Amino acid sequence: MTLYRTGTSALLFLWIFYATEGSIYSSKLLYKNEWINLDTERGISIRQSLLHSRSRRSSSPSTGPKVHRFDLKNATTHNQALIHWSGEKSSVVFILTRKKSGSSTNKVTDSTLWRSSDYGKTYKVMTSQFPEGAILKSYFVCPTDKKKVIFVDDFDRSKRIWISRDEGETYTNVTVPFSVEKLEFHPEKSDWLLGYDKLMRELYCSLDFGTTWTKLGNEVTSERYFWYVKDIDKGPDADKIVHFEYRNVLLPSVISRIYKMRSCYIPDCHDAPFQKVFDKLENIDMDSLVVQDSYVFAQKAGAAVKLYVSYNRGEFVRARFPFYSGKAQSHFHVVSSDGECVVMGVNHDNGLTHLFFSDLKGEHFRQSLSNVRYYNRKTSDNKVYTADVHEVQGIVGTYIANVHAPDGHNTTRISWNNGQSWSNLTDVRGLSSTMCKDCRLNLHLMMDQTKSGYYMPAIISKKSVPGLIIAHGTIGQTVDDNPNHVMLFVSNDNGRSWTLARKQRHLVVVANHGAIIVAIRMIFLKAVNTLDFSSDYGAKWNTYQFAESNEAVNVDGILTEPGENTHFLTLFGHKTYSDSWRIFQLDMSPLFSHPCKYPADFMNITFPTQIASDTCHLGLIQKSERLRDDLQCLIPSNYKRITTKKICKCSFKDYECDLEYESVHGPDGQFSCKKQRIGLIDNVGENTLADYETNIFTTCKNGKRNVSTGIRKIPGDKCQHEVENIFWKIEDCSPHTTVPTTTVNPAANVKIQLVNKTSNAKIGENLVFSIQGGTDDDVIWHVLRPQPFSKAEERGKQSGNFTFLPEEPGKYRVQLSLRDNNKFSNMIIVEFWYPIEKVYLYHPPVVAQKKPYNASAWTQTKYGLRGNRSLLGDVSYIWNVKAENPIYSRTNELVNIMHSEAVGPVQISVTAENTVSWQTTSGSLHVKEYIETLVLEMECTPKMYPSNMTGIWLQEFRQALKLKLYTTDEFAKVVGKYNLLNEINMFVYVPPSNIFRVFIYVAPMGSDETKEHLLKATKALEGAIAKAKINILLSHHHSVKVKKHYIIDHDGTIVITSDSHNSSPQNGGIIAVIVIIIILICVTGFFLIRRFARRTHIDRYFHCLDLRTRSSGSSHIVRSQDRSHILSEEYFDDDLDTMEGIGSQGATLKFEG
Repeated sequence: MTLYRTGTSALLFLWIFYATEGSIYSSKLLYKNEWINLDTERGISIRQSLLHSRSRRSSSPSTGPKVHRFDLKNATTHNQALIHWSGEKSSVVFILTRKKSGSSTNKVTDSTLWRSSDYGKTYKVMTSQFPEGAILKSYFVCPTDKKKVIFVDDFDRSKRIWISRDEGETYTNVTVPFSVEKLEFHPEKSDWLLGYDKLMRELYCSLDFGTTWTKLGNEVTSERYFWYVKDIDKGPDADKIVHFEYRNVLLPSVISRIYKMRSCYIPDCHDAPFQKVFDKLENIDMDSLVVQDSYVFAQKAGAAVKLYVSYNRGEFVRARFPFYSGKAQSHFHVVSSDGECVVMGVNHDNGLTHLFFSDLKGEHFRQSLSNVRYYNRKTSDNKVYTADVHEVQGIVGTYIANVHAPDGHNTTRISWNNGQSWSNLTDVRGLSSTMCKDCRLNLHLMMDQTKSGYYMPAIISKKSVPGLIIAHGTIGQTVDDNPNHVMLFVSNDNGRSWTLARKQRHLVVVANHGAIIVAIRMIFLKAVNTLDFSSDYGAKWNTYQFAESNEAVNVDGILTEPGENTHFLTLFGHKTYSDSWRIFQLDMSPLFSHPCKYPADFMNITFPTQIASDTCHLGLIQKSERLRDDLQCLIPSNYKRITTKKICKCSFKDYECDLEYESVHGPDGQFSCKKQRIGLIDNVGENTLADYETNIFTTCKNGKRNVSTGIRKIPGDKCQHEVENIFWKIEDCSPHTTVPTTTVNPAANVKIQLVNKTSNAKIGENLVFSIQGGTDDDVIWHVLRPQPFSKAEERGKQSGNFTFLPEEPGKYRVQLSLRDNNKFSNMIIVEFWYPIEKVYLYHPPVVAQKKPYNASAWTQTKYGLRGNRSLLGDVSYIWNVKAENPIYSRTNELVNIMHSEAVGPVQISVTAENTVSWQTTSGSLHVKEYIETLVLEMECTPKMYPSNMTGIWLQEFRQALKLKLYTTDEFAKVVGKYNLLNEINMFVYVPPSNIFRVFIYVAPMGSDETKEHLLKATKALEGAIAKAKINILLSHHHSVKVKKHYIIDHDGTIVITSDSHNSSPQNGGIIAVIVIIIILICVTGFFLIRRFARRTHIDRYFHCLDLRTRSSGSSHIVRSQDRSHILSEEYFDDDLDTMEGIGSQGATLKFEG
């Protein structure tokens, strides 16, 4: 079972392979460099003007980019090169050229290291830094500190490393106790490393940048070791936690493939808290452990249902998938896990792959798309199952997938709402009205080798450029593999519409914050000297020369600085196979007339979804800055794009059917959900009496009962103010049955009846049953508690009446049987509940007119416990706002309350009642014309779970928070400066639904206070909180601190300030975002490598972090993100012995010649 991450890496390694002399080229793969008429080939029409008129060739090379060329003349005998751009805002570029033997050992026999400190304009040979005869094999660059780099040479089987702390200017050698196969840097600590010895299967750690090493474990599985995840692994020294998978060598050899999991602290590997959870799962399958984001995935050894998931380091639970008749799961591919749900492709024994989206905890999966295309991606001598699905970066919830249609076609679908609905790509500029039937745009996504054997560049999307998507595809009814038919398409509105940009295949790179797109045409075995350039997100293109015609080169690749900030590009190629490598530095700044001015030259873009008139996207309106159209200006490298998110009011499109329900669509976007077969996970039955009895035991009161609608909010949806009655519906039930009864094999003339006048009682009270007919001495009483399910309890022979006094609340069914013939009487269902002793009312203390808000109530019962259904049964609520008509609700929340005028104080009351008690409480709030809101997102240590929170605990927290705020000097100064008075014009509100998301409201005290004044005061409060570093100590050793803070203005827009946690230049979150952006870049290059060398060239150098399938007979999990350390394995494909280049988005490029 193998998991491979398709997404991101801190450093990008593009691998381009060229066959050496003696390679055999297949003539059948040669194709003419001519455009195939689509009218003839596909039966469709495209406006030819779009293919030609938008492209203009510059009249003189002098008007093009500034070009500097450098030849690696000392490396003419080397057949491999690895190029690495050090990092963002760094001018250092490394090139490591190597010579590999043609034998099966693939040994590196020579190497040269080149270094540039001027963006690749000139290079210096670094041979003098190393002893004579030293052969460098690989290097690893720290993702959090680009100045730190480690090189590995071949001395004593790779047991010597070279350490540099100044971006490779000087080096120090260290002998290590293992053969270095891979190094992985800590996500935060630049001196902390994990090292792996593939030959001995040993894992080591270092806390001093590789100077000393300590062994962590033996028999560790390659690629199955993970650093801690920030904010998920918690506790003292949490950053020292490492998780890994290992083989249990103590087991007999017959089961030696059974593996276990380890979670420990470095350097001595003593148990971490999660080890107890690991131990409960016991043995797992090989290559199954994956620690990613908030989740841990594993396959329990021998389990019929394969996938187990832990969320936020909680207990492992078995993942639940809908039922598929007789077809077991065989492979899993985790496409994404960072959007408050898990997106997973699951392959079944019948060869079909389906795409699923889970709930927040990754436990319940809903099928979103069926028959998704999948392929076995080659990784050295192994293959990895991969679903052909791409998560669009920069805009949450957008996915593009290729599916097998019933007619045999492969078509491309897109979803903007976390897989709730999918659409074809039909809005393409360039399609005429005489298109073929059902024509649409179909794209090549992640599958970089076509079935016909051609290399196809992967789709590109960037977090640094939200909404921009670049991909190759064809217009028709299916994905076309013929490279002569493929065209380059660009979308700058998150896939809503597409522009036909270039014909045939191109290497593509994005730079200057997305304002620069460069494409170089891929022409088989033909040198080129021109590039295509766009400065308006692919709408218009110009063609420029980067070399004279007699200096044209076979382009191997092109890349830019990580993060796409700079206007410098680096192009790599060679003129002939015996010629030296040629490096071109391209400075694109001469193509722009002036630098961009901020904010005049920028505009805000709202990204549309699948409905053109709807701007809400998973409950958010997402806006991002973008350069205005038709502006030829250069964006400064230090520009930081501003994005805003506004929360929407919920509508039907924010919901979907829950697991085990199917959708029935109605008018105006409304829908209902119908129950499907329940309790089945891929043909493994779990039907229980509890499942069956769910509706039987629903309380019937006054002829009505509350039933689930089977609807849930789409995972990751942020909308607020739920649609009324969206989760529960009221249905009729028998108004005549006060005490529900059921007859099961009734005995003749034997009946039981309830002596009491009610079937509901409080805990501590009793209910009495009597017998009608039969003989008392011949009966046995039976009591069964159906939820939770329990075995029937025999109360033995009874005479006379039967008194029932249970100790636990719940519903019980009572009946008797005759000892002689084992026949049963009728059944009577009774309920015992705790009484409601107190009700707490929560609502904002102040609201703005015409702005909806919610009110909620908490119940309290015996021993101060917070009331819930298991303690109180069904609770109903009667709400009264402004002494108007009462509102009846089955939930503890009243949503979308709104007041049209600023009327001052408003009274609210609520009565909560269950079948045995009731309580009432009331409160008041103020309605103002406008308010400003400061949001504090807080973190509790140790974690406080909602089920443990009581009304008393919430009161304590609220009081302690207020006390802490008002006794903080910075906060008190702002309060005094702006005359902010508690409960007069400044209010602190702790909502019970999420008590660690605190709201501070600033309201006008008089008519002369403007919105601008309130916003200024709110910003000052935020600045004071940012400086104060608030930490609150509560009872039971709980500590609460502010983790994040931001302002929501009167219009509902998130205001980004210099003090906001997520925008501070000192915040480590910014570093994390940059690292993620660089990691995303890896996808393009990592998938773009495949070709051009014989199988004999395969070696073990620079393995590329793709968790490999060990056995074709086992099931696999494929993970969604590449590891963050440097990669080290070459990829060859005997099916295609061609030479084709590949583009890159920064960091590192590798090619072979």
